[in-house]
Amino acid sequence: CSRKDRCERAEEPQRFTTRVEQCVQLAVQPDTVSVTMSEVQLVLQMQNVPSLSAGVNCSFEDYVETEGRIYGGRIFCLSPSTKEVAPITRDQGDQRVIKLYLKSKETGKKFASVNLVFYNCSVHQSCLSCVNGNFPCHWCKYRHMCTQDASDCSFQEGRVNTSEECPQILPSTQIYIPAGVMRPITLLAQNLPQPQSGQRNYECIFYIQGNTHSVPALRFNSTSIQCQKTTYDYEGSDISDLPVDLSVVWNGNFVIDNPFNIQG
Repeated sequence: CSRKDRCERAEEPQRFTTRVEQCVQLAVQPDTVSVTMSEVQLVLQMQNVPSLSAGVNCSFEDYVETEGRIYGGRIFCLSPSTKEVAPITRDQGDQRVIKLYLKSKETGKKFASVNLVFYNCSVHQSCLSCVNGNFPCHWCKYRHMCTQDASDCSFQEGRVNTSEECPQILPSTQIYIPAGVMRPITLLAQNLPQPQSGQRNYECIFYIQGNTHSVPALRFNSTSIQCQKTTYDYEGSDISDLPVDLSVVWNGNFVIDNPFNIQG
């Protein structure tokens, strides 16, 4: 920012402006890039840009700088490699927004910027979290993982893209578990996967007064599961009823979504 008489080559087109609408404007496509995608071609549309005959680089904040190619009034540059993206997105959750700068080779100065988002599907640990996010993530229900690449899923029927397709426990009539009485508990559900060869069966996990109780469960079909007969006890004779958190897991640690927080 300076006075015109101190701005070098201020008389040349777009080198100096006093109005905000004449400032350099940028847009980038795509404006989101998965952390698993390496060296993606980015296309920057620009307005009010002075001559770039000396060349330009694309600078991803202070992390990485790549060559910009100017063609047909647009700038083409590659996003960082997956190895270079790792420190940018580490411990940042499912997204990191950074500034993508244009850097003049003539002056060495960054003169315009636009937001670019790196997103990470793999941080999502549940189907609903995965598919309800802001990015094009897929849930592999037989691998219990969230991924940007649909081909990572073992087979097509194991790929989930909408919340309606997610395996989850559904509300049913109130579940009452008499203390000290052996009885099974049947839960309603939808889209429960059938364990494949080598995968472990279902279990119900009850959390009672700080203790964890695991009970074998029987999957009747994709919409019903039964926690097998066992007894449940809690301490405190003055407590008439005690809400109990429960979760349904399969293959050891694949947790089925419980969006309604169904309790015993």
